[in-house]
Amino acid sequence: MKKSLFMDSEYCSMGRWISAIVADALDMKFYEAKHLIQFADEEWLTEEYLRNFDLSLIGRNPDELKDDEEFQRVYQAISKAILIAIEQGPCIIHERAAAEVVKNKTEFLNVLLYNTNIEHKLPRINVDPLYDVSNATKEDKLKILYQEDEIRKNYHNAVCTSRWGDKKTYDICLDSDKLSREKCAEILIEALKDVSLDMETCKKIIAKVF
Repeated sequence: MKKSLFMDSEYCSMGRWISAIVADALDMKFYEAKHLIQFADEEWLTEEYLRNFDLSLIGRNPDELKDDEEFQRVYQAISKAILIAIEQGPCIIHERAAAEVVKNKTEFLNVLLYNTNIEHKLPRINVDPLYDVSNATKEDKLKILYQEDEIRKNYHNAVCTSRWGDKKTYDICLDSDKLSREKCAEILIEALKDVSLDMETCKKIIAKVF
């Protein structure tokens, strides 16, 4: 196993759960921004600051963010942290345009995790400590879903040539509703392992086919 895994995921598509399970199974480190800030070594870059910064991305134009001083300060700090994390060995990083940051610096799989069933995504907001949805309507929860995806999309699109969620730009795209979170984890675990096929056996099979 030589590759890291960088995952973009729709909010409540189980990207964090799957990443954590895969990392544990393969003895890899799993990082989100709240973990990466320890490497950035910037006193101002706290979890609270980062959350407020993320919320400020809602409704912003990614093209304008490219020239935004605060955005660039955060992006540079997180990017520095990503590079330090990668130096420590293959790992899994969730969001933050990691594939762009380490392009041509290491081997990795670029993964998109999504979910085609909104009705299955909505209840998962109930367990997110970032939100108190005890009195929330369905419309309130839908707004949260769209806003969280917008944060991820705007951050990514401000620094990447690829578009967040564009399936053509990822190595692997998985629908956690169709496959289940467990099967998605199994697929990624196998994808990161060394190939175990016996090539001589493969040659014999192909010879029969052709």
